[in-house]
Amino acid sequence: MLRAHLPQAMMGLAVVPIFAGFEPSGGCGRLFQYDVTGGRYEEQDYATAGSGSLHAGTVLKLGFRDDLSEPDALALSVQALWHAADEDSATGGPDPVRGIYPALAAIGSDGFRQLSDAESGEVFAALQTSLASGGNGGTAARMGHPEMSR
Repeated sequence: MLRAHLPQAMMGLAVVPIFAGFEPSGGCGRLFQYDVTGGRYEEQDYATAGSGSLHAGTVLKLGFRDDLSEPDALALSVQALWHAADEDSATGGPDPVRGIYPALAAIGSDGFRQLSDAESGEVFAALQTSLASGGNGGTAARMGHPEMSR
């Protein structure tokens, strides 16, 4: 599928998907990233793609832990997207005025769950509150890294 779109990718019209799922037989999540030629790479803990991926990846690298709860993982993901959008004009971020938020989802042994716009808005609102109070997004302190929260 991806290899068939190589001519469009060479013209700058590329989509580089990230696929995530849960493998019941192994009891763990699996994460795959693809490049524009169709090459598949299995990632271990997290993955980012797109023009803001360097910035998002840095935030994820600093905040990731194996034992993140779902709320903390969502908060860290939102923090990564927020900082990527702040540094890269081509990275989309939230539009709270219009109530438009990037799609957030959680995948685990219970299956796939996409957050509603209202739920996504609450996660972004918590981040905005933390940033407005002078923090870096608030997830570091909640994740047991109080020295990184400012």
